[in-house]
Amino acid sequence: MAKGKPRLSVKQRSSLRDICADLANYLNQDLDPWDFEWLRELYVEDQGLDPGTSFDEIVEMPDFVKFAKRKIASGQMQPDVYDPAYLMFDGAEVMPPEQWYAHFSPEEFSRFDRGITLDALSLSTYVKKKAMVDCKINLRPNEVGLFDVVWGFAIGVGSPSDDNDAIQTARSYGRHFILFQTDFAVMAYHSGDNQWQIIFPLCTEYNVHVGNRSGGGWFLQDRDPEFERFSDVVRAAERR
Repeated sequence: MAKGKPRLSVKQRSSLRDICADLANYLNQDLDPWDFEWLRELYVEDQGLDPGTSFDEIVEMPDFVKFAKRKIASGQMQPDVYDPAYLMFDGAEVMPPEQWYAHFSPEEFSRFDRGITLDALSLSTYVKKKAMVDCKINLRPNEVGLFDVVWGFAIGVGSPSDDNDAIQTARSYGRHFILFQTDFAVMAYHSGDNQWQIIFPLCTEYNVHVGNRSGGGWFLQDRDPEFERFSDVVRAAERR
């Protein structure tokens, strides 16, 4: 299975590049105190403040951000699916176009029809009901906004150095995969998964190929040979 690049206007391409840059900036940002109103009571108790102290007052206190960071870093706070995504990601950067990526799943599927919005990006695996994507809307991110774009996850698989990561990801997420290219993506390190991951706006993928891992080898659905390394799968896809 394969398809060419999506037909995009100059304005759409510019908008998609901008939204990826916005995502990278968001994931690299420092802690925003307004995201942690739920720590108000703990902070009031810790600092011996008047119980009636409002959160508007607390966010202006210079020690609150340090307190929030300390609580999060301590591991005492159970991570939540809807924690701000920047707590889970580091080192985000926009990727160059025409790179190869792969998404792994326990079940075979041939296209991305649902994904994750920014509010649940931090622990997306645990979100049972994914967001359905409307490509006409998702390919106009300047009209949708960063928090409403539907994103997909993948890993980079463009070189032999990525082969071991492909094996480990298949073990963790499932043996079925979609191999594809996109011109719009962000790479960031996910601290929960201890892995560099790719985040991309759905509907931007092209040159899509479906395959699986079986018996220690890799197979493309539309080709007979077994491939020993995932980088060989990518090279085969490039020749299509």
